[in-house]
Amino acid sequence: MGNLFRLINVYYDLFESFKKILYIKNKLIWLLLLSLSIFVYSFYWYVNKDAFPYFPKVSNGWRLIFPILIEILVLFIWFLLLKQREKLIIKELQEILQSKQTKLYDLRKLWFSICVDSDSTKYLEIAEKIDKVLNMKDKYKSNFSLDAKQFGLWIFHPESKNRLLAMFMGICAAIIGLTIATGTNIYNIFDFFRNNSFWSLLALDLIFSIFIMFAIMISKLVLLIIFEIFVLLGDKLDKERAVSKRRSRIFINQLLFFYSLPKPKIRIKNLK
Repeated sequence: MGNLFRLINVYYDLFESFKKILYIKNKLIWLLLLSLSIFVYSFYWYVNKDAFPYFPKVSNGWRLIFPILIEILVLFIWFLLLKQREKLIIKELQEILQSKQTKLYDLRKLWFSICVDSDSTKYLEIAEKIDKVLNMKDKYKSNFSLDAKQFGLWIFHPESKNRLLAMFMGICAAIIGLTIATGTNIYNIFDFFRNNSFWSLLALDLIFSIFIMFAIMISKLVLLIIFEIFVLLGDKLDKERAVSKRRSRIFINQLLFFYSLPKPKIRIKNLK
């Protein structure tokens, strides 16, 4: 299966890796880092009315719009990076495959038809074999080996849910206790709802929901960038390492995507 694992790594480097855009001279990367820094500061500016620029009379609803605009800027720059990456992938594949296709889908399909020496009707069988090999490797791996899954179990184990829930409830109780100690009580919440109309509360809820949604997207983006940097460093240190489960799953997913059923022996007519 050595050739297969090598093929999976080649596929990942060609189609899925971000190393084509993660280089120092890429201006979009610096713009992304700058916009992320501004986003972090914009959140600090939102919670601290004494921060620069100083606008203490602006309501919290309007102040939240500024971080949202920065979030949109971050996501737009990330979109430009994805388009840049797609163009580089297409250009490289056109040279490798000697093809004039301009769509990534067509080039990906052509690459599979050339590099996977098998008919598309057998892609399911290949995917099952890869999955079986991965399960066997996981079953018979060394007790001293360390992978991402095992490392994750050190941080969180399914059997520790009750203990973690108790810790979380304890932290919430501590926060509530500290809040009460500062003079905040339930009447502050009632006053907040009493002093705002239904439409203003609805608008504030909508703005805050948009902020949370974009913040989650940006958090995933940051984690992806950090992960790809570590993957890139791993490739530099060990170019001949075995394929990872993540790369295998991505490859299997594409095999299933391009899988086609054998042609039927009888002609199937469209039902009216």
